[in-house]
Amino acid sequence: MWVVRDGRVLASCVHAHSLVHRICPARIENFSTGAAVLFGKLPVFGAGSKHRLLAIHLDSSLRVIKVSRISKLKASFPKAKTKVTIVVPEEILRRFTISEGDQFELKA
Repeated sequence: MWVVRDGRVLASCVHAHSLVHRICPARIENFSTGAAVLFGKLPVFGAGSKHRLLAIHLDSSLRVIKVSRISKLKASFPKAKTKVTIVVPEEILRRFTISEGDQFELKA
């Protein structure tokens, strides 16, 4: 699966198979080379990460409703409308400008 915005691939997806990986996606094997796509409204923590992370909260239509940076000691909490959270290394933000209102797609 790929995370896509405006027809451009931002990252490949890695999967969170446990609650620990869902809350701390940096602990997922090969996370640093992709994006963790997390469904639901759990907070996301940066524990286990050597780098700063970016949490992109999406509503049910996959439109960005919140973008926040997380680190080892900083978490990102979902908004009421959050249905999907995409967690990526902050380097993604350096390559792509991401802001509220952007439309995302998840492609197989």
